[in-house]
Formats: sequence, C-alpha cells, structure tokens
Amino acid sequence: HLIDANSVMHVDLAVRTELGRKLFDDVRVRRAIFHAIDRDGMAVKLMEGAVKVAEGPINPNSPYHNAKVATYPYDLAQSRRLLDEAGWTVGPDGVRQKDGQRFSFVMLNRAGSTDRILLAQVIQAGLQAVGIEVRFETLESAAWTQRWRRGQWEAIVSAWFLPADPGITGLYACKGANNMAGFCDPALDEILERSDKALSFEARMPLLQQAQARLAEEARMLPLYQNVM
Repeated sequence: HLIDANSVMHVDLAVRTELGRKLFDDVRVRRAIFHAIDRDGMAVKLMEGAVKVAEGPINPNSPYHNAKVATYPYDLAQSRRLLDEAGWTVGPDGVRQKDGQRFSFVMLNRAGSTDRILLAQVIQAGLQAVGIEVRFETLESAAWTQRWRRGQWEAIVSAWFLPADPGITGLYACKGANNMAGFCDPALDEILERSDKALSFEARMPLLQQAQARLAEEARMLPLYQNVM
C-alpha cells in the first residue's frame, strides 16, 4: 500500500549564476523547458506506475492544495515554439543559440542518488530533442550540498519534505532560507507573507492556493511526481 508523502520530486532551475540568468530569466524559456520533460513517462515507465505526476509542492490530499494551476504537459512542438519566440534559434551544431550564447548548461547530480540521476537522463533526452544541451556533473553528497547552498549551479533534480501544515515561504520567497535558486518575485512574497500571518484555515487556505498558482505561472520549478511511502 503506497501513500502519497508530503514530498515532491522536482526540477529546479537557478538564476544565481551569470549563465543561469542568461538562460532562464525569460519565463517563456522556463515554460519551454518544462514542456520538453516527459513526466508521464517518468511516472509510468521509470517508476513503474508507483507514483503520480505532481502539479505543485503541496500534497494533493491536503486541503491547502490548489489543483487549478498552470500545467506543463509534455509537448515538444510547444516547447520549440516558445524557444523560437524567445529568440533562441537552432545553430549549426543542433544546439540553440542567442546573441552568441549556446543554450547549454550543467545539471548537478548527487552520487548514489540513482533515481534522481535516471530522472536527469530523461530530462537531458527531452531537452536535446528541442535543441538544448544538458551536461552532467556528479558530486559526492557533501560537495553537492555545498555547491547547492552556494547557488553555484544551473539545474538540479531535488525533493522537499513539507509538514502536514504546509509552508513554502522558506523555499520560494526572495529571501527564503532555502531559496537556493535565486528567483525573486515580490508579488509572490506579498502573498506568502500574508499566508504566514493568517491564523485560521479559512484565511490561510486561499492565500496558499494563490501562492501555488503564482509559482506555477512563473514556472520556477517543475514538480515531477509525488513521492510515496
């Protein structure tokens, strides 16, 4: 018997490096990347149907979960269209480029995390199909954590564990303690701050649902699937 955990496997993009800002500042690019990732294939084939595709950081069984957020189904044609709109054209080597910058980045993997490395390989294949080059750097756990905390990376596959009474301010607020990706959205911050000060479920629930909608619309992270236990 498998039960959905308060944990979601997800892809994070980061903008704390100069390369990350060049590649991922445009929301159209982030949406394009997400459309090129075959999450159904991950859930059904890679994880043998033991997990469900997720659409947000909060467990779908939670009353705080918002099921009506922007989603990013696997759609390579849509991914290519968005990249074209953003000015990233396919170069002679098959990799997209813009203003002399090739669309190539490193995904940071943690040694021994076999499931996450397999997910990264699926992501790599999907992005290659739309003209984006993903290379891997695999570090042992302590080195991976140090690099992650410094924000010196462009992409990772990761997972957060949330309490039953969920809060996501620390993950996604501009100055959130665990916002290693470096995105900053003052509009989201305002919603999160109000949600943290709301003392009743009736007041807090709609605010957390607004925060989830904003997070999905801005395409800062792509939930892959709900972890199970």
